[in-house]
Amino acid sequence: MRLRAFFSLLPEGIDIQVWLFIRSLDSFLPAMYCEYLRHWPYVPFEQVLGGVYRPSWVPLIQTIKSIMPHAPINVLNYDAYQVLAPKMLSAMTGEMSNTLPMNVQVIRPRLTNFSVKFSQYLPRRLPSTLRMRVVESASALSRRSCSATDFAPFPQALIEDLRLAFQEDLDQIRSMHEVSLFE
Repeated sequence: MRLRAFFSLLPEGIDIQVWLFIRSLDSFLPAMYCEYLRHWPYVPFEQVLGGVYRPSWVPLIQTIKSIMPHAPINVLNYDAYQVLAPKMLSAMTGEMSNTLPMNVQVIRPRLTNFSVKFSQYLPRRLPSTLRMRVVESASALSRRSCSATDFAPFPQALIEDLRLAFQEDLDQIRSMHEVSLFE
């Protein structure tokens, strides 16, 4: 695993803290897919992860803890990003910050349904930088229409299941030793 290899390169006794944002997979997977489409050729969403969506962050946190047993792990709920990010940055840097700069876009908007469908018609060899501009332009142009909607591939029942699984993760993380959950 890459994390184990990275950790082995660090000097012995180094003080490490892990900061990890997590969020419900009903919003994370579509956002991850949209980010993929900004850089790589189209793959249908149904083929991503083979259609199997493991709805738990707990195994990842346990893996990090097993690789870095003495490192405190700070888990932040992405739903509270605007509130938590300044606190996290202050804790990491020692600089006080109450808000994120308003002129910096820190979260990219999810692509529209139109731009996701449109991306399948782009040439596979289109350079990544050009692909990103074309896909984001298609998304921005389609947003001008009142009927444009963000890409949302999951039926409501699955969204509810994934959100419930995320709440169960948060409950489990709250009880983990040497793991801090910020909400």
